[in-house]
Amino acid sequence: MDEADFLATVGEYNFVKIGEILVANGGIRFELSEQGNECGFVYLWVECVDQQYCVVYVGMAGKTLKARCDQHRNGFARSTTGRAHSTRLLDGVNAGRRYEVYARKAVLCDVLGESAICMVCAEELAFIKKFRPPWNAGA
Repeated sequence: MDEADFLATVGEYNFVKIGEILVANGGIRFELSEQGNECGFVYLWVECVDQQYCVVYVGMAGKTLKARCDQHRNGFARSTTGRAHSTRLLDGVNAGRRYEVYARKAVLCDVLGESAICMVCAEELAFIKKFRPPWNAGA
């Protein structure tokens, strides 16, 4: 979708840009704002090319976004899914694409008489259904 439609859509759900995924010397790193130090977020990896924006991955960070991105970075060499993400990111950057990270704080709800339950798991599933990101398995 074009930039205006993308920003309207993510804005509707209170996603904000919190950083970028960068490639340097063949390695991948996440450049995140201070929001990356808070807990309970749903995040999007967004591929940007020629003013077109596509959500390619939806994830959740039960702890901090920084910790979750560190887990991704470690997985780029250690897991099958991580290696696939790494290859996609490297190939995308080599083809002139950029990758941005957007996030939203998950809501807290009262559930079964317990208060302030973080809905990050349910929100991740809902946003996978909504955006149908190609890099989420079975999306």
